[in-house]
Parts: sequence; C-alpha cells; structure tokens
Amino acid sequence: MTVRFIRSIFSLSKMALLDQNGKIFGIVSIIDATIFLFFLAVITTVLVYLYAPPLVHQQEEVFFQIYFVSDEYSQPFPYAMVQTIFIPGTELVSPQGSHLTITNVTFTSISLPSSNVNFLVTLNGTLEKGSDGQYLFDGYQIAPGKMILLEINHSYFAGTVQRVNYTNYEAVKNVSLQLISRPNGEPLVAGESIYNAFGKEEGKVISINHDSSKISLALSVDVYDDIVVFQEYPLHKNYQLFFTTIHGNYLGYIINIEEEDTP
Repeated sequence: MTVRFIRSIFSLSKMALLDQNGKIFGIVSIIDATIFLFFLAVITTVLVYLYAPPLVHQQEEVFFQIYFVSDEYSQPFPYAMVQTIFIPGTELVSPQGSHLTITNVTFTSISLPSSNVNFLVTLNGTLEKGSDGQYLFDGYQIAPGKMILLEINHSYFAGTVQRVNYTNYEAVKNVSLQLISRPNGEPLVAGESIYNAFGKEEGKVISINHDSSKISLALSVDVYDDIVVFQEYPLHKNYQLFFTTIHGNYLGYIINIEEEDTP
C-alpha cells in the first residue's frame, strides 16, 4: 500500500502542471480553481474585518461639550483656577493621535442631585472613529452621558459629555413667570438685571404686575438642536425657573415663552 502511494506521487510529479484540456494536474479546471480562490479570498477578508478590526481607526472632525461636576466626595473647581487652565486654543493630544482644541469655555452653575455643575467646555478637533461608528479620544468614548478624563498642565479633570456635533445659536426670549418665592420678600423692579453664578448679566426684568406675582423677563438663552435652555435649564411651559438678581434667588413657574427668536 505504501509503495503504491509513493509511486502515484512520483507519477503525479512527472505530469505537466496543465494538460492539453487546461486542467491542473489533469484534475481541476484552471477556471474553476480561479473562481474558488477568488471567493475564498473574499470570505477571508470579510471574516478578518469582522473579527479582527484594524488597530488604526480613521479620524474625523468633531466638536462637543463636556461639563464638570463636583459632588459630596470632591470640591468645586475654583473659578480662578479654571480660568488659567481651560483657555481657548489649548491643544490636547492622545497617544493614539487624536487632537482636541478648546474653542470656548462657558461658566455656569447648575443644581443637580448631590452635585454642582461648575462649567461647560466646548472642544473641537480630530477624534478616532471606531469600527462601530463611535468617537474615541485616548480610549474614552465621546457620546452624551459618557465620562472622560482630561490631563491639562499636569492636572486631571473628570467630566461628562453633554452634546456632540450639535447646532447652536444664541437668542433673546421673553419669558412670563408666576413668581412663587423670593429672597426675604424683596420686590423686583422693572429694568433690574439678572446674573449667572459668576456675575455675568444674562437678562433683565421687563415688566411686573401690580402685586408682583407675575413678571416678564428678557433672557439670553442658548438654542441647542431646537431645545431652548437658560443657564442649561430647559425652558418649557409649566417648568420651574430659577434666576438671580442683586437681591438673591427667585423661583417661578413658566407661564409663557415667546415663539419668535431674536438671534
């Protein structure tokens, strides 16, 4: 049996690679072999792509906002410290080659359960794009609600992504309120300024009824993808709205919001 097998192999080796009928070793048609190898290559490529995605991701220009939180376990970031670190034009680079540039820093104060949002930072730059379409920076996924850790000037800042590739413009909205609380009964005066937590003027009182229970405010707002926010609070009818004047913090229910924007 072994001798016969060796003789058959020896005989096969003496045969021409292609016979006169165009068959390889007189067994398989060269056309059939070519088609088979083509489909084998396609299937192999698909399997490699699906189960062994490339280590180098493509890059894409992205802009997004992150907000930074201090909770019961940490202290708020001092305003003076943030001013010296988060500067428009500052570049961040990850080992994977992602580049980010700080384009704008928005300081605002927002009350959330067990936390205080101190400021928003807007960044744009080139991010990695994974095989599933997600954006990545230094291994962190850039998507709303995702945490991210940034190292700037040897300081580490943990934040949460707020918005990615959004549309935005500023506008002025006239908002009517049913006032429900005021500091120490302090009355409001038409023309009085409204401030954010860092002392920047962001609106005015434009009218007050006779008993000061209903008021109208002209507020500088941001419109993100058609969602209107004032100091990061969404403005909707019957929602509560906090605002601050030189007298302190006021609270009211929104009665009406004008429809027309004034960018």
